[in-house]
Amino acid sequence: MEELRGLLAIGVLPEILRRIFLARRTGVLHLAFGGERCDIEFRDGHLVNAATTLPGANLGDLLVQSGLLSARDRDAGLEIAALSGERLGETLLRHAILDSDQLGQGLALQLREVMARALVWVGGVYTFEDRPPRKSAVSSFQEPKLDPREVLLDATWTLAGDPALDGLLGD
Repeated sequence: MEELRGLLAIGVLPEILRRIFLARRTGVLHLAFGGERCDIEFRDGHLVNAATTLPGANLGDLLVQSGLLSARDRDAGLEIAALSGERLGETLLRHAILDSDQLGQGLALQLREVMARALVWVGGVYTFEDRPPRKSAVSSFQEPKLDPREVLLDATWTLAGDPALDGLLGD
């Protein structure tokens, strides 16, 4: 497999996503910029999950902002997840705080938010690590498989009026 690693600049991330998608790769794309980190999971070239240190872009916060979850339930879920070693989404499903559709909506929101922010990173680094898919602790949950082209397009719309958009799209 082609090694994917290097420096981030305007236009680099869309090309990385294209290569992962066309090769139908499964693994994790690690992005780092300053003190911020994003790990984006792919299955057969599709985006399925993300973990990030970006403020306001973690799953719990986005579920609360979108009205799918209360702040109280988020906090309780985070405590239980920390004790059990599960991801927040798995805990929320297992305790029937969210259903699969709601969690899928939240994960899609998170992937779009992470992508929108990472698109403008200049000077960060990326690396793709091929690895088998991670098994969910909740067998009934099917992670969303988002087309990176659609996520990229949605993320680009959030940049309207931003100088970075000109760098991505040209004139």
